[in-house]
Amino acid sequence: MSSITDDIMTDGIISLIFGAPLIIGIVILSIPILIVSSITGIDEGVLVTNLLVFAIAVFLVWLFSRFQIIENGIVALIAGTLVHTYFKWHPLICILVGLMVLGLLFYITCRKIGFWIKTIPFSLIITVIVYLIFYEEVGLFPLPDKIWKISFFIVFFLENIFIRCAVAVKYRGLLSIVNKSKEQTSPEEKFEGTITSEQIKTAGNIERTDMQESYLMERVYLFSQRKNFWDGQFEENIEEKIYQTLKMFINDAYVILPHIAFREVFWWGDWWTEPNLTDRVTKMHFDFGIYNADFQPILFIEIHGKQHAEDSKVMERDKFKAEVMKRCGMKLIAIDYSEPMTNQEIRDKLIACIKAEMPDRQACPVYCPNCKSKGKNSLMVIKPNNKGEYFYGCCTYDKEKTDNCHGLSIEAVPPLYYGMPLFKERKGE
Repeated sequence: MSSITDDIMTDGIISLIFGAPLIIGIVILSIPILIVSSITGIDEGVLVTNLLVFAIAVFLVWLFSRFQIIENGIVALIAGTLVHTYFKWHPLICILVGLMVLGLLFYITCRKIGFWIKTIPFSLIITVIVYLIFYEEVGLFPLPDKIWKISFFIVFFLENIFIRCAVAVKYRGLLSIVNKSKEQTSPEEKFEGTITSEQIKTAGNIERTDMQESYLMERVYLFSQRKNFWDGQFEENIEEKIYQTLKMFINDAYVILPHIAFREVFWWGDWWTEPNLTDRVTKMHFDFGIYNADFQPILFIEIHGKQHAEDSKVMERDKFKAEVMKRCGMKLIAIDYSEPMTNQEIRDKLIACIKAEMPDRQACPVYCPNCKSKGKNSLMVIKPNNKGEYFYGCCTYDKEKTDNCHGLSIEAVPPLYYGMPLFKERKGE
């Protein structure tokens, strides 16, 4: 049976009743004990001692709930011991009984067959055990009053349930060790044979549960259409003005793409082992990306407003983006638009920055089409032939090789912007 209902009930209980950290929850559930203590006139020393024991017992409950291999093992050991003590069976049979109990508990945990089937009985059993060991008349710290005993039993039982629910919600299941090993399985291990890019993209969705789908459907009401495609203040509309300028300035042979997601530009190794990094990186984007007709990157543009000079988190992201681009040998222009500007000033500054970064065709990336067909992004450089005419040649060229890439004529590669010179003009020429 699916555990959807159980998980929803767990979330609801934690959110409505215990929407606070673990320590605050312990304090809240300790209040009834303090009230009973004041009514019954329990000695303060006894009160402090029992509260300390209570806190230690709660910690042990959390530890057993977090690492259920300990809890399941203890229960299996107790089961085998009881069988040997009361039924006098052969020790080997008692060991097998203990192993069967251990396997059953792990089966219930892994299959998530009714969260409450294990939570309530285990909470009750542990409460009884702790009560007998610590608080019974023959225990280590016996309680002096019947009302006190009943209050402790009820409060500790509720605390057991609270901790188990909190652990289940936080670690997405009762057996965190097993669940984590499943989550860290790489996409390559989910497929046999050759792995395609589409398989890698969809690998993270293979183990999507009904609970996740239910979560999405329950929150449909949160979504509404954005009022504007562009980021920033609607009144300023700087990004839209920059886009219009790029359309006018950049050659039609190139593609201008706004809001390019970081994940569409870069690939980072074992992303499934770095969920925190991946979560942050996939939320980043470049304001504009300029690509050639084959969707190979030429230039990226970032628009910096006031927050880029004042917000430390934004500044950290900017530094990260710049360093990644530098390491990968890609062009990035960061333009400061933090001060008010007229439309003409916005256009002039944009064009000036692009020309400064790409002053001539020699500075503009051109990719070798032959290498592209082999899955590589090799750049081409401008070279002269024997006649002194210039052409594009692949940077992988080696005279000793016989399979060198063919060159391209200058006319075959359109300039990035209209009027872009072949070489940067030198003073005095």
